[in-house]
Amino acid sequence: MAGVTADRRGETARTADPIALVAFVAVALIGGTNFVAVRFSNQELAPFWGAGVRFATAAVLLFVITVLWRFPLPKGRALVGALRLGLLNVAGAYALAYWGLVNAPAALGSVMVALAPLLTLVLARVHGLERLSWSRLSAGLVAVLGVAVVFADQLHVCQQLVSEGLAVPWDGKGAKPLVPWPPP
Repeated sequence: MAGVTADRRGETARTADPIALVAFVAVALIGGTNFVAVRFSNQELAPFWGAGVRFATAAVLLFVITVLWRFPLPKGRALVGALRLGLLNVAGAYALAYWGLVNAPAALGSVMVALAPLLTLVLARVHGLERLSWSRLSAGLVAVLGVAVVFADQLHVCQQLVSEGLAVPWDGKGAKPLVPWPPP
């Protein structure tokens, strides 16, 4: 069980909850292998069909859990909001991710998802919801760099990003710089 302990200097520190730690590791493993699994499914199924089958199965399982545990279903405006969120944020995003992973390497998808916490931090700062600190910024950068290092061998499409600076993917064989370097 999580608790608070004090060290010999009297400073307090939280101890980790083992259930939370197991849940964190499980989410990291499932999330980390997600794009590899999508690439495999895209070899046999059309991307939208694969995403549809996956999320239809998840919807049925979650509905069964909802009924068994007697959770109330949303009604009225809450139902409209839940449907909008599900269709646009979940179904739309994953359909486009499946489609993008037809040609893009799974590593690129993993790196892009690893950017989400860093992007969330920056957007929260822009909207005045969160203070931007060096520790938070560096933690986000370490996470992105860690994912990039793990998948470095698969990121050959983006090698020119590192060698030429700011660039965008160009025809799947390399990158075309947005800003030519060295300047003409």
